[in-house]
Amino acid sequence: DDYYDQAAVLAVKRFQKAYWLDATGTVDIPTWRALAHGVVRPSRPATGPPPEGEIRIEIDTEKLTLTLFCDEKEWRTYPIAAGRWETMTPVGEWRIVDKGERVGGPFGSRWMALDVPWGNYGIHGTSMPWTIGGYFSSGCVRMFNEDVEEVFDLVPSGTLVTVKGYLPKMDFTQKIGLGSVAPEVVLLQQRLR
Repeated sequence: DDYYDQAAVLAVKRFQKAYWLDATGTVDIPTWRALAHGVVRPSRPATGPPPEGEIRIEIDTEKLTLTLFCDEKEWRTYPIAAGRWETMTPVGEWRIVDKGERVGGPFGSRWMALDVPWGNYGIHGTSMPWTIGGYFSSGCVRMFNEDVEEVFDLVPSGTLVTVKGYLPKMDFTQKIGLGSVAPEVVLLQQRLR
């Protein structure tokens, strides 16, 4: 019920004790790591061999999925984590402009930068697998490291990435003119299409 009440505290204490952690009832990083132990990767299986045609990516921030399309046929769907409500994943059509391996830390094993003009956003792995399936990032798309490694090897720089889903709060009081860069411009372009 989204309320951390006494019953939840007792359940967390029992869980912590079972995993040889300090049974404080407070959820900390060691507790999250223990919760992530045995996390399964609930991705939909591929629909054939690795794609060889034109590849594009579609991210749905409502369903929390990343789907790889090959020649407009769905090839595989992966679970993701998206941006928190305060730092939403930018909706729109983007391109992968840079790729990096072994980036480490919270970015996991791979990084694919998107050409979003108002910030640094990308698709990357994670050192916090328990966040997959929720809204935890600062706007980036997180994937299980095994999944992002597979996608990384299949998509070249320049790959189209369409992000659909929740839109951030819009400010319609500001004028949009030549050179404007903002989520409102993306919405304007979508509506004009």
